[in-house]
Amino acid sequence: MYKTLNEYFREKYSHRVHKITISLPFACPNKDGKISSDGCVFCREGSLPDGNDTKIPIEKQIRAGINKGKKRYGKNTLFMAYFQTGTNTYGSVKELKKIYDPILEFKEVIGLDVGTRPDCIDDEKINLLKSYSGSLKEIWVELGLQSASDKTLKAINRGHNAAEYVRAAELVKGAGLKLCAHMIIGINGESRNDYINTINMIIKSGADAVKIHPYHILKDTKAGEEYLKKPFKLLSLDEYADALAECVKLMPAEMVLMRFHGEANENVLLAPDYCLPKKRDELKELFLSKIGRV
Repeated sequence: MYKTLNEYFREKYSHRVHKITISLPFACPNKDGKISSDGCVFCREGSLPDGNDTKIPIEKQIRAGINKGKKRYGKNTLFMAYFQTGTNTYGSVKELKKIYDPILEFKEVIGLDVGTRPDCIDDEKINLLKSYSGSLKEIWVELGLQSASDKTLKAINRGHNAAEYVRAAELVKGAGLKLCAHMIIGINGESRNDYINTINMIIKSGADAVKIHPYHILKDTKAGEEYLKKPFKLLSLDEYADALAECVKLMPAEMVLMRFHGEANENVLLAPDYCLPKKRDELKELFLSKIGRV
């Protein structure tokens, strides 16, 4: 079937490994004018994980994350530094090295996880990430594919095509790094064939993990503006759970399902309501029942 991230870490390290989300003011070529100034239609400017501030130095963010994690999960907890906000390889190798290096100061941190775009990865940046493999046990690169359909990628203004994902995935896997791909189910205008093609592309690319999100609409986004003018159909909770289960059943047994939901608070979410934090357990129970893992 599949593994959860906790299962993967427990099997490998016999300890809980907790991700520390690090937020930095990384730019995005799809927002700063290099590719586009509009960004993806679903992207909300200034959207950050709760409690994260891009102005706090990396070292302070890591130390706070370690202290919080140990308090919650125990003193033997290990950690992975997760650079999530923005495009975390969008800069020169020299700049990126200064940003990544501080994590090596913390013995509890065993891994680095970098979220980025397929068009912001090249040989030099891969070599930089690979250089940390002598000090860290886990080096992950998370690539935002979202859809294998170039038509969809253009419609949501991603600013890259599916071939660029394939190229980036080859670089990541060729360097012996771990790959996590992101995909969205239920994008306006897509059909079952589209999300099946997307998960199959991810599997074929050799991804070690996947994050799957339902298409959800936030305020202050291009998609939100369109939705408020003329609401379009989004997948119901049951439809999303069915589609999610169908994708997961195609995954190799060793593949990690890092995430299968997307969340937003009531003050920013327009639809669907099952993306509210309070609905998380309901979605999880329904999904698990559909794959027989209750």
